[in-house]
Amino acid sequence: MGIDKNKKITMKTIYLLLIVSLGLLNMSYAAKKNEKYVLATGDKARERLELQNNLLAKDAYEHLEKAKLSKGMIVWDIGCGVGAVTSYLADKVGETGHVYALDISQEQLKTAEKRIKSEGHKNVTFIKGDINELENTSKNPADLIYMRFVLMHLVHPENALEKIKPLLKQGGVIVSQESIMSTIAQGKPVIDDYVGVVMALGKHNNVNYDIGNRLEELYKKAGFDRVKVYYNQQKIPPTDLKKMLLMGLSEWKNKAIEINLLTTDKVAAWEKEIEAIPTNDPNLMFSLAKQAHVLAWK
Repeated sequence: MGIDKNKKITMKTIYLLLIVSLGLLNMSYAAKKNEKYVLATGDKARERLELQNNLLAKDAYEHLEKAKLSKGMIVWDIGCGVGAVTSYLADKVGETGHVYALDISQEQLKTAEKRIKSEGHKNVTFIKGDINELENTSKNPADLIYMRFVLMHLVHPENALEKIKPLLKQGGVIVSQESIMSTIAQGKPVIDDYVGVVMALGKHNNVNYDIGNRLEELYKKAGFDRVKVYYNQQKIPPTDLKKMLLMGLSEWKNKAIEINLLTTDKVAAWEKEIEAIPTNDPNLMFSLAKQAHVLAWK
């Protein structure tokens, strides 16, 4: 589908582009066998992931507060990425608690470990591991497990929950957040193109970017005794919008081009429109994708 380069980007266009891009930007974990991570890792991904966490931190901390995160807890951070939330968890559980930070990417873990050491935390153990192979991960039963944007990038999220559940002690809680991509409306050619590529990339990898709509069902089927779900949307300024869109596109575009979902010309057109987003209005804010939050007690 072609792009009319003469059309100016509209507010609706910006809104939808942001939602779509963030759906991909929020990837922090991929299992090694069936899941395919399409973005950069480690130091190459640090700027994007730090910006992402800055935008989502307040939301994440409120989510953890609802789960009663506190000192002395044993916590797992599954899909820890570059350690932004790991740092917060380590601070909250204190010297009497402990955090086990799991990721499939050695690059992510190296970057996260450097961060944690620089901050002086001594209560974090980093584990390179596959979410689908946790049988040999013998640790103290967890009071809390944290996951952000993990299940939406797994081919078999049901299997992952089966592996994760035994890590929790009886009465423990999983704190899980996922995006809902179906909140995106269609309309203009550039929107249809951009959304189409993102969704096709997810389909190619056999993952469900609508997994947020299934969270309650998934956790109840996994046998959790009590499940609470709530939803929200956040807003960000246009300067952050442009950074997120451009950084994300630069990382996943080659994967889309490789499987003939995207062309270099189309990428150039999108980049031009994104660069044209105005940033001189201090009152101009843009909505992120709708997020689903779950608290599930064992």
